[in-house]
Amino acid sequence: MWEAFRGRLDSIWRKDGSVYGRPPMNSIRMFKLLVLQKISGNLSDEQMEFQIIDRDSLKVFLDIINIEQVLDRKTIWAYRNILGQVKIEGCPAFNHLFKEYHFLWRFF
Repeated sequence: MWEAFRGRLDSIWRKDGSVYGRPPMNSIRMFKLLVLQKISGNLSDEQMEFQIIDRDSLKVFLDIINIEQVLDRKTIWAYRNILGQVKIEGCPAFNHLFKEYHFLWRFF
């Protein structure tokens, strides 16, 4: 189900082809995290980072194998802001994709 979002998420997340700096985040992992954050009562970015570190079930859900893959609060904030600024059909990308996620979820 999550792979259905990869194309649109990858096109939103900036990819400049640079070989320098940190590699781009896994767009599916970031979207799963934001969906989880929203359905968990809009946890703060700091609380979300803590919950990922603290709970093995979240690490499994987010496909995090080692602690270096845990997403920090600034990365969560930056990704949410990008998805809030980009528009799909006139509304913020995250809102549009979240509605689509809810639609797909009914069939699983």
